Amino acid sequence: MTLSLSLTATPGGLSVRQYPPSLSVMRGETATLSCHFKVESLKYGVQWFKMKPEKQLVPKSPRQIFVEKNQTSSLVISEVALEDSGWYYCEVNVLQKDPEWGNGTELVVLGEKQIAAFRNEHACNSLECLLG
Repeated sequence: MTLSLSLTATPGGLSVRQYPPSLSVMRGETATLSCHFKVESLKYGVQWFKMKPEKQLVPKSPRQIFVEKNQTSSLVISEVALEDSGWYYCEVNVLQKDPEWGNGTELVVLGEKQIAAFRNEHACNSLECLLG
């Protein structure tokens, strides 16, 4: 007997999808992470967590706000700092049902060192590249 796990299962008519899967932003910019969900109940709650390394609730702050509209919750982080990098997950709770998690979004904050490394990595410095 084999055991399989499906991430597309939607028990109780609840489905949760996060986007984008990965987001790279420059330090000091604004990052917007979104979580779209379909619920049949009007009684639900959405929470955002950051894995570092265990899950920690993302608190509301002047830099971190939550916007909810049309069954989409967005976490908006302004003036991102290097320490904001990491994996973020949304959790949707519906009354008397198990919570459902989004598939996660990896936030990558680029500082000067990361930008220089990115440019070097993508620079044309091989003989094949130069000869075309």
